[in-house]
Amino acid sequence: MLFRSQNVIDAAGQLSQAFNQNAIGLTRVFDNVDGQTRDTVTAINNLAAQIAQVNAHFRANVQNSSNAGLDALLHSSLEQLSTLVNYSVVKASDGSFTLYAGGETPLVVGDHTYPLTADFSTPKTIIRDALGNDVTSQLQGSGGTLGAMLTEKNVAIPGYKSSLDNVAQAVADSVNAALSQGVDRNGNAPQKNLFTYNSTLGTAFTLSVTDITPDEIAAALPTAPGGNGNAIAIAQLASSPTVGGFTFTQAYGNLGGLVGRDIAQAKRDQTTQQDLVSQAQSQRAAATGVSLDKEAAKLLQFQQAYQAVGKMVGVLNTLTDTVLNLLQ
Repeated sequence: MLFRSQNVIDAAGQLSQAFNQNAIGLTRVFDNVDGQTRDTVTAINNLAAQIAQVNAHFRANVQNSSNAGLDALLHSSLEQLSTLVNYSVVKASDGSFTLYAGGETPLVVGDHTYPLTADFSTPKTIIRDALGNDVTSQLQGSGGTLGAMLTEKNVAIPGYKSSLDNVAQAVADSVNAALSQGVDRNGNAPQKNLFTYNSTLGTAFTLSVTDITPDEIAAALPTAPGGNGNAIAIAQLASSPTVGGFTFTQAYGNLGGLVGRDIAQAKRDQTTQQDLVSQAQSQRAAATGVSLDKEAAKLLQFQQAYQAVGKMVGVLNTLTDTVLNLLQ
């Protein structure tokens, strides 16, 4: 009996480690997204500064507004910027362009720039304007790499983490509750749980086995001390609808299925948007003259959507590997 009880403790330890590793994997994704967000904000500010410099040339001499070289540089900068953040453009009478990130937040006005900053001081990433105001809601999910990363960090990944924590807590609570109904090898009611966790820090991340010993495992029923009736009841939990009406295995499968569906939809969106980008690029290439505002605007729109779903595909693929490790 002691040997079998030790096996229970060992198996519980392996299960805890599996949850820990997956939670760590999600944390690493968080860290990677933070680094990419920081780099993206820097790139946005650099391009904004470049556009402001072009604006300065336009404002210095109105004839520069028909300068093919400056026009090409401007549209190149606008296209690069469109892959990073959603924005609107207003052309002034002096030939300069005013840019509003998310359609509302000033980014470039004439030859002045208003840099964005990324704030990682809270669990969710916050994007602030030049005055320190929170403008995250204007950018999250609105298109471009920055919008996609904000959605990943603030919405998608927390959702997967919450599901993982729910399954981990359901496993721990169910097993602990079942053990509490039995008696140990000496016929005593159990004094310790098998699993412990800190839900504040994250159940999956902190799940572990207590210092319970083999002879403290309540494998027997109170009506049959020395037996294994309670151990059998615990084993039957595997086929019980314990997690929101699903078994443990089904709950894992649901989480993996959710990520899989998200990937499939993102890939479909990516293919569609890639076709639109290619079409817009062809139309622009066929345009004559240096005034390409109309085709550039179409290209900006399509590129913003394409970059957003493309970024999501990469993260969801990573999360699929992470989640499905629990099923093995």
